[in-house]
Amino acid sequence: MAFVDTQPAPINRGDTAGEWARFRIRHPGKLLGALRDLCRNDTPLVVGAPGGATLQVALWAVDDVNRRLHFKVETDSQALTDLSYEPDVWAAAYVEDDKLQFALAGVKFGVEQGRQVLSTDIPDHIYRLPRR
Repeated sequence: MAFVDTQPAPINRGDTAGEWARFRIRHPGKLLGALRDLCRNDTPLVVGAPGGATLQVALWAVDDVNRRLHFKVETDSQALTDLSYEPDVWAAAYVEDDKLQFALAGVKFGVEQGRQVLSTDIPDHIYRLPRR
């Protein structure tokens, strides 16, 4: 499966004990470890709304003190503007045989040193989904 197929799935965030619960990573150490691995390995991520605009990004910093993630935006796109109006934004990436997906809250877009950046709150959980 190509990276271009890494799209956010329509997961119900309110389903705390249902079918998605078995895929959820909530332990703070495992959650931060997974995020740091994405950062360290410069894993490409897709940020977007299920069925909506998407944007390719890379996670460049995990700030666990301020509970923020910082992404560099790989493309200059209208999708950045479109995503700023989306109420349900997710990030998704393939790591070996798993897809990691997490909801983004506290989304802020900006420009630093002439480059587009995106920052979000650290999620309270990540979904680890096996590839199909």
